[in-house]
Amino acid sequence: MKHTNKLFAILLAVVMTIVLALPVSFAADEPSTSRENDLRVMVMSDMHTLPESMIKGTADYQHAIDLDQKVFNESEAILDTQLQQVRASKPDVLLLNGDITKDGEYAAHKALAAKLKQLKKDLPDLKVYVTNGNHDINNPAAKDFNTADGKAVKAKRTTQKDFRNLYKDVTWNDSSVKATYTPPEGAQAGALSYVARPKKGFTVIVIDSNCYTSDNTSDGEQLCEVRGNIPADLLKWAQRQARAARKRGDTVIGMMHHGVVSHFTQEATILGHFLVDDFRNVSTKLADAGMHYVFTGHQHSQDVAVMRTEKGNTLYDIETGSSITYPCPMRAVWFLREGSAKTDNGWKETVKGSSIKNLSIAHTDPQTGQYVSIGDMTAYAKDRGLSPAVISAVLKDKLYWSLPNYPAELDTVIDKLIPDLCNIPVTEDGKHSLMDIVNYANQSHQGGTDNGQDPAWVKEAKKNVAENKFVAALTDTLCKDLAVLTGQGVNKLTKTELVKGPAIDLLYHSLFGAAHVSYYTVPQIAKDLDEFLVKTLNSMTNDKNYPNDNAFSITGANSVQEGQANWSSLDHGISDSNLVQKLIFALLGNG
Repeated sequence: MKHTNKLFAILLAVVMTIVLALPVSFAADEPSTSRENDLRVMVMSDMHTLPESMIKGTADYQHAIDLDQKVFNESEAILDTQLQQVRASKPDVLLLNGDITKDGEYAAHKALAAKLKQLKKDLPDLKVYVTNGNHDINNPAAKDFNTADGKAVKAKRTTQKDFRNLYKDVTWNDSSVKATYTPPEGAQAGALSYVARPKKGFTVIVIDSNCYTSDNTSDGEQLCEVRGNIPADLLKWAQRQARAARKRGDTVIGMMHHGVVSHFTQEATILGHFLVDDFRNVSTKLADAGMHYVFTGHQHSQDVAVMRTEKGNTLYDIETGSSITYPCPMRAVWFLREGSAKTDNGWKETVKGSSIKNLSIAHTDPQTGQYVSIGDMTAYAKDRGLSPAVISAVLKDKLYWSLPNYPAELDTVIDKLIPDLCNIPVTEDGKHSLMDIVNYANQSHQGGTDNGQDPAWVKEAKKNVAENKFVAALTDTLCKDLAVLTGQGVNKLTKTELVKGPAIDLLYHSLFGAAHVSYYTVPQIAKDLDEFLVKTLNSMTNDKNYPNDNAFSITGANSVQEGQANWSSLDHGISDSNLVQKLIFALLGNG
């Protein structure tokens, strides 16, 4: 039996080697001759790599992964597999879109940099452009789980200076990097921004949108934050670089970690920290300066969103999902230019994109020590969606760190409340629950399948939500399960910083008022929740902005003259509110 298993493992490894050697097609109709006017780009985002050498099957590590949907055990194997895809495809440019390590562990960055250096040796003509994400620099959560006594210890953090030094031979020292951003005297924010020209006719502007220095964090601490911010001076610098590139006739491509266009209509409401501060103004200024494509990450979704300015310029925000959450994708994008920047008519741009998913991996699981093979990472990660256990663990953890004196009674309440809520039926036959519809909506958006083509049970669930057939049960469950809290427990919860914003704040306090005093306010709570859930479900499952998220084709006419750009396939319908709902943000994760 052991001999058979060994033979199977060898056979599997051979098959995988052959499969990974097959090149990825950038487009079915790409030219087979001259490539002077095109640029082939591959994108990897939010890899959250934790080297297997830092993982051990301990209680501390198990607790850490219980709080997350990310498949950290497989992160290094996925990274290696995706880099093999790059080797086979031989693109001109590889973009790494931030959150490239789990929590900014210096050892993780060092290991990744070594892999990227080897990649550049294997592909001497490849340009690798790296940017950091909110997890990568000055992160106090950096830990090493592989210790002798099984207790996780703090790992060395990566600083801004460390980051640039570690990746200097990968990115900053490359001859294609033409300029770097220098912050004003006394400031540090945005210093990892740079401009590259990988090929004649193409400029890449990389913007460090992260908050991790004292001059750009909310509390003035030298610690990372989830939110993104582009300081005024950095934005002006990016505009100047874009205008200069456009003036010389280049196609301008941006990259940053945070989004600049809302990817679903409720994003600013429930996941506002996944967009840069003042994102409408930022996107407008970049588009009007000549940047019409920007690669982003952070929100772990395979999604394309587009906006148009009053001057008629467009900006496509091409977000790439996380390598280690569903659907574990990467992108291949082909830029083609036709015409000349020297003529009054300018040039035509065609951008074709495809998603690379369903990859196979085989490795020794660092937590169990067992050899495992996973034939389809997309399917594997889909099975690891949100669950009552994950939500309960995250909620307890967030409340524990948010409350000065965490009431012990909350554990009991949460252990009953979350399963009760998640198991509320949303269809008449009772076969589908609130948890089912939440996972469907979340994974539809993550996977780029939010095209409104819902199965029958989802249509029924949406109808029931719209008709308030189950929201009353949801609010009743909230009130009854929270009614056991003592006055002290209620007071502590109503003071927590997890939830802010006028509408949600009113709903939140009404809920606890109802739980502690009476059920008098339940009808109004039900109405508020109903409207909120309907908007959220529809915005995450029916993308009316730009529905072609996995395979897309964009055609545009560009010119060196400002205000003379025009793009087709544009269906812009984004409309956001200004409310930030921190509780849902906490439950869905911090990118």
